[in-house]
Formats: sequence, C-alpha cells, structure tokens
Amino acid sequence: MTDKAEDDKEHNDVRALLKGAIPSPDPDAEARVLPQVQRKLYARSRGKFYRDGWSRAHSMPSVFLMAATMLIVALVVYLLLGPRGL
Repeated sequence: MTDKAEDDKEHNDVRALLKGAIPSPDPDAEARVLPQVQRKLYARSRGKFYRDGWSRAHSMPSVFLMAATMLIVALVVYLLLGPRGL
C-alpha cells in the first residue's frame, strides 16, 4: 500500500513540475496576430481576399443584426407566398 501512495505522490510531483515548465498559452495572441495576417494577405493578393471587410470587422452585433433581418424577410416572404393554410 505504501508503494502505491509513494507512486501517486511522485506522479503528482512530476505533473506539478511539468505544469510549471510549460508556459500557458496567451489567449490574446491570436487576436493580435490575426489582423496582421489578414492585412498582409489582402496586400499580397491585391485585394482578392478580405476585400469586403466583413471578415475583418470586429463588430459581431452587425452580423447578428443582418442575420435577424434576413430571418424576418424570409418569414415575411414565406407568409406572403407560402401556403394559405396559416
């Protein structure tokens, strides 16, 4: 029984040592790099990629507003042209 407890303690010590040696990833690193990569791709492709700016926009509410608007338009079109059984 003591061998099992000693093994568990040793595994925990090694695990703690490894966790301390590996740096935690920076969650903001991708947010800082992505606009630079997109700008470089836009420049190198002479405007072929990321031309419209939607993929580079940081305002997600505008995307949700557009989706809600399209859903409402689709519902209105369905009610006007769809089956009259409603």
